[in-house]
Amino acid sequence: MKTRDERISKEISIAIVDDRLGTRDLLKKLIYSNLLAKVSLFSSGDDLLREISRGTKFNLYIVDYQLDYGHHAYWGDEVAINILKLHINAIVIGMSSKKDHFRNPEVHFILKGTVTEKLIPLVKKLLQVR
Repeated sequence: MKTRDERISKEISIAIVDDRLGTRDLLKKLIYSNLLAKVSLFSSGDDLLREISRGTKFNLYIVDYQLDYGHHAYWGDEVAINILKLHINAIVIGMSSKKDHFRNPEVHFILKGTVTEKLIPLVKKLLQVR
């Protein structure tokens, strides 16, 4: 029989937006191995925002700052702002190698170099999961 926390974790859905496949896969494995959450991967801000516009909502969004490398359709902070417009009360974590990229006070921030140590505790805190 599954514990209460395992059942709660299975109900959690997390969207990851990063243009780098390796980073998306790393984050998905990290989250799934610690939370057993449903993780959806997006390679661009456009793809995620289109999905949200269709009515899909996630419990938490993890957004890289430098997205769509090469043509820069959206930067991560712009994606975060649009997520918050489309999904009121959304929980957004912004990732970047520089602290000042995400300036919106509603966006939680994590340095990309600290993701493996700090992401899961932050996600659990924000989602109030043990």
